[in-house]
Amino acid sequence: MKAIANIVLGLAVVGVSASATQAVIVTDGVSTTLFQDNFEGGTDGSPPVAQIGTWSKSGSPMVESNTTPPAYEGNKYLQITRPAASFADFGKQTSGTLHSEFMLYIRSANFASHGAQVLLRDDALSGYGIILSAISGGSVYYYNGSGYSASNATFALDTWQKWTLDVDLSTDTYNFSVNGTQGLSTPDTIHDSVSDLRYMIFGSGGGTNPQYLVDAVPEPASVGLIGLTCMGLLGSRRRR
Repeated sequence: MKAIANIVLGLAVVGVSASATQAVIVTDGVSTTLFQDNFEGGTDGSPPVAQIGTWSKSGSPMVESNTTPPAYEGNKYLQITRPAASFADFGKQTSGTLHSEFMLYIRSANFASHGAQVLLRDDALSGYGIILSAISGGSVYYYNGSGYSASNATFALDTWQKWTLDVDLSTDTYNFSVNGTQGLSTPDTIHDSVSDLRYMIFGSGGGTNPQYLVDAVPEPASVGLIGLTCMGLLGSRRRR
């Protein structure tokens, strides 16, 4: 059941700072943004160009500004059609934590099991490490070292949903969520003796020309509220 060909990376990691907003990004899990792209500066029909980090690709993943569906945030998103794949290079990481968030829209047309996959791989691309795979029927499976197992998470077709992925390189474990549902009851191990992580990939390992879209997670409302609160405090001090 190893349907692990043509995997595309695209992670959105959200840091604490306001600079890492409205973007598909990867952070160190604390405050440093390792990779960032919101696709808004991309050219329709062309590969994406990241603001932080670099993209590499296999096939022809491209930025699009179609209206069906509209982008989840802004006007553009990344379109992945098998066998295309994109690798978000956030630099070799050997310790600490990683956090990512991104929006996925998996089209029902031509969809088949493994038609949408998210993967984290090492510097040498020598092991599969972490793979999340969308399976027919709405289940999200994860790579267990020799095949796939069903997780607690499910996904829906033809709608935008938020995915998150958290990795602890000190314990070589990870967990994820889809639309607010935690994927694993306990964190799973990073497989294939992978000792570092460098690439986050969005890709496809099954079906005939399945297609899905990747977009940024909008800026959390809490960031704006914090700003408003600070402004209110300043105004209060001025009135005294």
